[in-house]
Amino acid sequence: MQWTEMTIYVKGEQLESLGGLLEEMGITDCVVNNPEELIDFLKSNSDKWDMVDEKLTEDIRRKGANIKIYISDDESGNALLGALADKLDSLKAERSEFADMTIETLSVRDEDWQFNWMEYFKAFELGERLYIKPVWEQAEKTDRITVLIDPGSSFGSGMHETTRMALIALETYAPGAGHLVDVGSGSGILSVAAAKLGAGKVTAIDIDENAVLSTKQCAEFNGVTDIITALCGDLTDKLTERADIVVANIFAGPVCTLCSQMKDILEPKGYFISTGIIEERADEVRAAYEEGGMNVLYEKKMGQWLLFVGQLR
Repeated sequence: MQWTEMTIYVKGEQLESLGGLLEEMGITDCVVNNPEELIDFLKSNSDKWDMVDEKLTEDIRRKGANIKIYISDDESGNALLGALADKLDSLKAERSEFADMTIETLSVRDEDWQFNWMEYFKAFELGERLYIKPVWEQAEKTDRITVLIDPGSSFGSGMHETTRMALIALETYAPGAGHLVDVGSGSGILSVAAAKLGAGKVTAIDIDENAVLSTKQCAEFNGVTDIITALCGDLTDKLTERADIVVANIFAGPVCTLCSQMKDILEPKGYFISTGIIEERADEVRAAYEEGGMNVLYEKKMGQWLLFVGQLR
C-alpha cells in the first residue's frame, strides 16, 4: 500500500497545540519527536550507558521538534491530506508562534518500512572460524561455522565493534566450556556462536522479554535449542549453577557490578569476558576485575571500545 509521510517541524513548545489540531481532525496515529526531551532523557539515564555520541545529539537537535504522520495514498487519504494542508497554512498565517513551521512530505510503501534495510546487511566472515549470515540470504559453501541471525529482531547483529570483539574472544574460550552464561543476550548472537563453537550448555539472560524471545528464535534458526536456555531476569536471581565462562556485552557500570559477583558465579579458574567499555572507564574496570579476584589476561580495543578477559584466581 502507498502512503504519504508528512513531517511537520515546529518549536518544541508548539508540539502540544499541533497535536491537538491533528486530534481534532481525527489523526491520532502519529510520532512526536521532541529533541530536547530525548537529550534530557539520555543524560538523566546515563547510568544505563557510558556515553552519548556528540554527533547523535547534534543530529537530534538539527532535525528539530516535529510530528510525523502517515496518511493513506487513496481518495479519502488525499482529501484528509488536503484539508490538513489548508489548516496548517491558516495556522501559520494567523499565529505568529507557528510562523517558522515547515512541512515535508514523502511517498512511501509498506515494504519500504519492512524490508529496505535488509539490503544493507550482508553476510561476513569474522575471526578465524565464524561466518555471520542473515536468515534471508542464500546459503554459501563455507568451512566456517555459520551463525544465522535476524538483525531486525533485537540488538546484536555482529556489526558493532563490541559484538565483534566478543565473538572473536568466544572462538578461543567457548570450545570445550561445560557451561557458558551470556549476560544481556540481546539478539542471541553470542549465545548461538558459543553453542556452535562447542560450549556444552549456554544460559542466556536478559532483563528484556523481547530480547529473550529473540534469543529463542535465534537458537531455533541455528538448531541449538537443546543447548541454549533463555531466561528473563537478573543474573543472580536466575542462575542456579556455576559457569565456566560468563560473557557480557553491556557497559562499564554493570560490568563492574558483575566483577564483584564472579566469585559466586564462576567455577575455579573460570573466565569473565566483558565488553562495551569505553577507554575513559578502562582503569575502573581493571580495578573491578582485581577486586573481584580475577587476573586480566587479555585486553583488546576496536574503535572506541574495549574488551577484557579475566580469570578467577
